[in-house]
Amino acid sequence: MGNHLQCALAPMKGLTKPFFIRILRQLGTLPDIVVSEFLRVHPTSSIDLDIQELLKESQRRAYKLYIQLLGEDVASFTRIIHQLEDQYSFDGINLNFGCPMPKIYRKNVGGALLKNIDQLERILSAVRQSTSLALSVKMRVGFSDDRFFSKILELIEQYRIDILFLHARTVEERYSASVHYFYVAHAASQLTCPVFANGDIQNSEQAHQIQATTLCAGVMIGRAAIRYPWIFQEIIRTSPPTSFEISFRDVQNYISLIWEELCRQRSEIAAIHALKAFLKHIALGIDDHGKFLHDATRITHFHELQELLSFLEKRENCIYQNVPYPNLGTSSNPSRSE
Repeated sequence: MGNHLQCALAPMKGLTKPFFIRILRQLGTLPDIVVSEFLRVHPTSSIDLDIQELLKESQRRAYKLYIQLLGEDVASFTRIIHQLEDQYSFDGINLNFGCPMPKIYRKNVGGALLKNIDQLERILSAVRQSTSLALSVKMRVGFSDDRFFSKILELIEQYRIDILFLHARTVEERYSASVHYFYVAHAASQLTCPVFANGDIQNSEQAHQIQATTLCAGVMIGRAAIRYPWIFQEIIRTSPPTSFEISFRDVQNYISLIWEELCRQRSEIAAIHALKAFLKHIALGIDDHGKFLHDATRITHFHELQELLSFLEKRENCIYQNVPYPNLGTSSNPSRSE
């Protein structure tokens, strides 16, 4: 996989859509690996339009693309994998064993599989037999505790998983507890496959520190990449790790790129609504008193967006904070399903 610290974009429902990957390409900050938003698999499921667009967009990719599948029905996994491979070119499958959203895991999928080890193993076995592509797993350390963690690591080794993306919290901890990176270190010491650390990685310095303490092969980043997309460029291209000086002008340009993409297929009102999901992350690095965050999450019309962009333009040489201001925080600002 190369000598640098590997980077992967975490799937975030509603945010890491194909247009976001295009924006990363425009900004020159693509990660090594992109994991798609989850494709829900069940007996009547099909390949949704966003996944199809991402697969087509990725034909000119400079990254590895993994399609994430979420479900519990073994036959449906096999069917969808064959359908994907018959129609598209991509690099691998990713299995979602960690989604912490109650409306997801209450359907016995995602994070719920961490307490149903027999079903988890049936899925691993069937998918491993269904594809010759790389197979990765994205998981948490357990549902309510780590009682099955060591057993799951044994299964990952047994079924020759190619990459483990480990969010080092339990499902029930969601995004509120501190990330327990020692689980990443333990997994990296036990497995022959690369282990990527996931959870609250905010900047390049932190990413390299986590690698040094856990011996992980890479990092998977979600929310920080929405807030600060230059993070992948900083991690991959700078050694020793350093931070860029990103100005408010750069942030204004980033927001404008998102807006332009959203407006291609949406009405103004729908585009504003979708944009606010990005702005609530971006705003965390604008001002420490949270006024920009307050205003950004309350816009309803284009003229209010213009006022926000004008605020940035008037201060275009100000330097954007590459980590969230402490009093604004991130745990109250989760998005499904980093």
